[in-house]
Formats: sequence, structure tokens, C-alpha cells
Amino acid sequence: MRPSESMKTNRWQSGPSPAISVVIPTIPGTQHEDVVEALKTQSFEKDWEIIVVVDDEPMDRRCEARNIGLREANAEIVAHTDDDVSPPEYWVKSVYNRFTDDIICVEGRVEGGLQYTGTGLYIGCNIAVRRKEALQVGGWDENYAGWRDDTEFGWRLEEQGDGSCIYRDDVVMRHPPKPRTDFREDQEQLLREKYPEKYQERILGSWRKRILLFLQKHGMDEYVLSVIN
Repeated sequence: MRPSESMKTNRWQSGPSPAISVVIPTIPGTQHEDVVEALKTQSFEKDWEIIVVVDDEPMDRRCEARNIGLREANAEIVAHTDDDVSPPEYWVKSVYNRFTDDIICVEGRVEGGLQYTGTGLYIGCNIAVRRKEALQVGGWDENYAGWRDDTEFGWRLEEQGDGSCIYRDDVVMRHPPKPRTDFREDQEQLLREKYPEKYQERILGSWRKRILLFLQKHGMDEYVLSVIN
């Protein structure tokens, strides 16, 4: 059985010609319905759609689910988020308005249990891409599923994509109190070897980042926020 056969896609559209697609990977038993309902009430004047990719397997295959959503999206702009976030009312509109002709990727600020203010790490709950460019560079790399998949995807778009990747502080997503991602040494090493210069500059470039990496590596998530703040 191919892995994708265990995944099901549910789609909601506000109209027949979506200007932007929102992709959400999830598994049975999670409360992704709350995110979907919040997204349906977004203040956005154009047609758009939500694609929920449900994986029936217990394994972490978010990258594969995101790739399925990316391939099946009807819009040129595809926004990726998670199944446990709280999107502000203008999130979809803010994402869409940041794309100009030369922009292929937009990352935004993250508030809540995970806080991010734009250091080129591309947090998966608040990243949007041009579908054509994302597919041309190979989509999400499934070797990183569950850890650094978002960072690797953004860095690859920077290096291989035909356009610019930007951070915008006004594109905001609210994260739940406790991050669910666990540190994975093998994938961290894989990223370090593939992008040595970016890794040194963006992840090891300050004492705060090094401490944060140490806390994540040793499972001390309760101290992460104190370091970030």
C-alpha cells in the first residue's frame, strides 16, 4: 500500500475560483474542526478554500499531507498552517496581500506557546508559498517530517526558487500554549550538513538560539518561552 492511500482530503470553498488555498494536515482525534470554523469566518473579499488532509496512520507524515494539499490546491497561493492554531480574523487577507509578482514565499509572526519574529526559520503554522514555485523545488521534504521540515522548505525556496522569500510582522498566527514538536537529532544534523552557512548564521548565530536549541534537544519545553522572551 502506498502511504498516500491512508490519507483523505476534505475541501471547503467560499466560491468557485479560489485566490488562495489553506492546507491543514491532521490525524483523526484532533480538534481541527475549531481551526476550520475559525477560518471560515475570515474577512476576505475573494473566493478561497480550505483543504484538510487527514492521515489515518499514527505516524508523523505532515510533510506528505502538506504535499498532497499543495498538489490538490486550486489557487496559485497556498498558505500552510496546523490543526491546533487560532487564526486571527484577517490572517488569510494578510497573507494574500503580501504576495506581489516577485514574491514566492511569505513567513509571518507567531504568538502564544511558540513565539517567532522572523529569523528566516519559516515556522510551519504560518508560511505561504506560490504553488508553482513550491512544486518546482520539490515541495516539502519528507525526510524532515516532524522536525525542521518547515525550515528546510523555506531555505530551499530561498536557494532554488525564482523569486523572493520575505517575513512580514503583520501576518500573525496564534499558537497553542504547548508546542507538540519534539527535537530530533538526526534531522537537526541533516539540516546542519545540507545548509552549513545558513545553519551557523540563523540557528547558532547567537547565545539565545544556542540555549533554545539545547532546551529543545533535552525536552525542557517549559523553559523555552523564558529564553525567547
